[in-house]
Amino acid sequence: MNLYLATFLMMLFTFFIGFLVAGVIKVTALAADKQEYLELNKDEIKRAHQLKKIRIKRLKQLLHKIESGDPQYIQEYYHGVSKGDSHYTVLDYYYSPKAPEQTPSYEKEEDAPDYKISKNK
Repeated sequence: MNLYLATFLMMLFTFFIGFLVAGVIKVTALAADKQEYLELNKDEIKRAHQLKKIRIKRLKQLLHKIESGDPQYIQEYYHGVSKGDSHYTVLDYYYSPKAPEQTPSYEKEEDAPDYKISKNK
């Protein structure tokens, strides 16, 4: 009985070592692939880091301007924005009887544009 137990334990130990070796090989292969990827794309990665730094710098400047309450900046930022609340909804704007016409209408059929494709080359 002890022989069977010893054989079974050796089999489990060998099985465990096999998985351990396979795991080491897998981790080594993944590290090599990542290193190769970084080496091939180092220019793009460097450019992405530079763009990220520029974006963060601009965000900090923007936050500083907003927090300082610079009236010139606030006026530029809100240029073209409505000063008040509209009492119309999107449905009122597009589907009310007073809504601007969405498609052009033509009095005569001759006034309508001709969408035929010419085959002249």
